[in-house]
Amino acid sequence: MYWRLRVFAVLVAVTLTVGDAAAEQRGRFHQSVSDYEARRRLMNKDYEGAIREANQALKEHPGDPLALTNRGFAYLELGDYKHAVEDHDAVLLVAPDNPGALGNACFSRAVANIELDRAKTYCDAAVGRRADLATLDSRGFLNLRRADYAAALADYDAALSYSRVASPLYGRGIAKIRLGRIDEGKADLAAALKRQPDVAGNYSRRGIEP
Repeated sequence: MYWRLRVFAVLVAVTLTVGDAAAEQRGRFHQSVSDYEARRRLMNKDYEGAIREANQALKEHPGDPLALTNRGFAYLELGDYKHAVEDHDAVLLVAPDNPGALGNACFSRAVANIELDRAKTYCDAAVGRRADLATLDSRGFLNLRRADYAAALADYDAALSYSRVASPLYGRGIAKIRLGRIDEGKADLAAALKRQPDVAGNYSRRGIEP
């Protein structure tokens, strides 16, 4: 699903919390071999392997935001929502204003269906700082979860102005159906399924059905 790709869009550019702080330039992050391997395994749906690689990266660089982001998404895919939220929140400790980190803290809560008001605060902050495909898709999913279908539709429309990928297209279809625009919604669902046949299952296992 598209949100598996968001890890590439939300690389957090923050000062590392390890080593000689004076030697680090603000706005940079360290990308170790283990970080690369964690992302590769994440994209290949090897979530346990992604966690192992992220753990190794965190041994090398404690508090590494890239490793925490990768591991958080792996936990999310495995249904370990507690640890997913913890990892994405840990990134916020070093990057409190980063739109990607804010969007991830929102998204992990939306998937877990917990603390939805707090999630909205994070998503609103993320979109306010950088409205793009990832942040708008996160807030669209959150608004589906909150049954605010008009807001979800607006977010998905905006997300799709960046790229017509399957996830926001499917989400928009659900929002339209909930708003009584049945034929339009079904057309979006069909278009999303044509782009990515497993998109319906990805929404379904998160408790979101057309």
